[in-house]
Amino acid sequence: MSSLMYLYDIQPEDVILFGESIGSVPTIDLATRLPVRAVILDGPIVSGLRTILPVTRLLAFDPFPNLLKVENIECKVLLFHGIDDKLVNIEDALLLLNRCPRRVDPFLAVGCGHNHVKYHPQYYKRIRKFLYEELDIYLCCPPIDVIPRLVSTLAFSPPEESSYDFKFDIISNKFQLCPRNTDYNSMDSLDSMDSYSPDNRKHITPETDVFFAESRKGNRIACVFWRFSRNTKQTILYSHCNSIDLGSTVEYLRHLSRKTKSNIITYDYSGYGLSDGKPSEERLYADIDAALSTVMYLYDIQPKDIVLFG
Repeated sequence: MSSLMYLYDIQPEDVILFGESIGSVPTIDLATRLPVRAVILDGPIVSGLRTILPVTRLLAFDPFPNLLKVENIECKVLLFHGIDDKLVNIEDALLLLNRCPRRVDPFLAVGCGHNHVKYHPQYYKRIRKFLYEELDIYLCCPPIDVIPRLVSTLAFSPPEESSYDFKFDIISNKFQLCPRNTDYNSMDSLDSMDSYSPDNRKHITPETDVFFAESRKGNRIACVFWRFSRNTKQTILYSHCNSIDLGSTVEYLRHLSRKTKSNIITYDYSGYGLSDGKPSEERLYADIDAALSTVMYLYDIQPKDIVLFG
């Protein structure tokens, strides 16, 4: 669950837990600890001992005490169970369900044993009804709190790999932005101070600086600053479009700087180019703040000098 949330930016309230038989144990336990959207149980066990022994109550040493834990599930719960289940009898299953505060009508399959309900012809129809009619999930009717996160996840399309590197330039004696599609000799990244001799340096000027800004979300944000002249204060803070990184904007921004006689500061969003992290709406705001605050600090530029360009 934690890996799912980290890798795909999925939150607990987006998740429907589905546990079958012994799988009901971790499912119910997790549902008591996280605010998941819903729980589906198929042939759940009541407790470890009640599955193998004819005990009628929970004992202190009874493993898998599902019967106690279900009372703490706050989301809706759908139960599937076979009437002819010989491992977990129907009475125990209904006892478990009745302790769920937000239970919905169960699906009790006649003629089905343990782990056989999934073959019932109405099985998937009941799941669809649960998802589309009994839950307010965003597949049919998005909850207000889910819409921004869903849109944010779908909105970003970072390039698969960066179109540029930050390399050390022996001529300007500092790091510079180097497009990866340019043929350089002896290039090394920021991890090395080795130099290179580019054949094409037209995007580099003595007043070009590259740096990483630290965002309040903890990401390193790749930035490039072109100073038009030492006396120029007017600075355009440029936020590029989707599906590219700042390496694709170099020629355009050099031209923009000359034509407007302005300094240019641009940056990559989290997860784009050389910037760390994954893109999101909140990180987007943190990224531009990091670029702005850093350029103000490094070059003594004030907010009144800034022109925002997005």
